[in-house]
Amino acid sequence: MLGRLFNKKIILLFLVIIIIILAISFFVLNSRLNPLTNTTNYNAELNSLIVSLDKNYSSKEKESPEYEKAINLFRNTSSLSDQKAKYRDFKAGTSDLQMLYSITGQSYMYKILNEDLAVFAKKHFPESYEEEMFIYPCQDPECADSRQPPEIISIINELKSSDFPEIYKDLYERNLLNTGYEPSDDKHLKAFQYYSTAKSIALSSDLSPSGAHTTISNKLFEFIKNNYPQDYEQFKRSEEARPKISPTPEPDPGPSYE
Repeated sequence: MLGRLFNKKIILLFLVIIIIILAISFFVLNSRLNPLTNTTNYNAELNSLIVSLDKNYSSKEKESPEYEKAINLFRNTSSLSDQKAKYRDFKAGTSDLQMLYSITGQSYMYKILNEDLAVFAKKHFPESYEEEMFIYPCQDPECADSRQPPEIISIINELKSSDFPEIYKDLYERNLLNTGYEPSDDKHLKAFQYYSTAKSIALSSDLSPSGAHTTISNKLFEFIKNNYPQDYEQFKRSEEARPKISPTPEPDPGPSYE
């Protein structure tokens, strides 16, 4: 009697397992055979995302080429059937919004980039999703874990009062501020970015007839040397190890017959 009861339980359990397997197979097969359902869900959530972006971004930022290009790329994904192509365009649009954040430093964009867009991409492109592509460093004072160094503020003020063209003043100021906003525990990266900006300023003699490029870059180099001494020495050694490019000699005009 007990043996029969045990056998019935085994059979019942076996039937339940089969039913579960069949149900899962049905849903998976139905999803593949009916991509319209997935497409409808994708398009609906994409539209909601775009509406949210339009609501949060200011009128000025929505007129920027980066924003317009990003929205066009996002919308284009709804017409693509290939998942890899969809992901490619969505990732490209995200890069444009990351660039806009880097240029403007608007604090609300940090959450949109690192949460809203990242969550959407992870949900709809699970096989292609690259987490590192949707993690963007802090570029504003609200998310920064430390204040801007006073030496950098002083350098920026000197830069603003220099004879550099306005477009370069804005560019170098944003580069310095963005570096300062990044996590303080990534010292090597911050040192490298400061050093790259210093080198760029030092080589901008044609943009500063007064010679401000030398004064400003020297102060920035001094800041790096004092705050990131090991990185500074490493960067200097790397420069010295590079082969020197000799200037092209003037062609020999040949003998003169005058």
